[in-house]
Amino acid sequence: MEPRVLTKRLYRSVFGTPEGQRVLAHMLQDMGFFADNVNTEEQMILFNYAKTILRRCGVFPDDQKDAPKMELVLQQLFSMPYEEEK
Repeated sequence: MEPRVLTKRLYRSVFGTPEGQRVLAHMLQDMGFFADNVNTEEQMILFNYAKTILRRCGVFPDDQKDAPKMELVLQQLFSMPYEEEK
């Protein structure tokens, strides 16, 4: 099996469970993935690593050829409930 495929399977088996998704959400928050601004080099490194983890899970596009995957990600994001601005 190709190493990249094996990596994706391993990441999905870990983060594909409800518990794994809670841990991943916590990790992404700690890495500033949901932050409004990335201001320092350290923040950029953490932000980029968060994207790497999502790519390894197969849920973040690798490049332009994965545009359909990005559309699915956006559909999922926009299906989430949101708070009305006050």
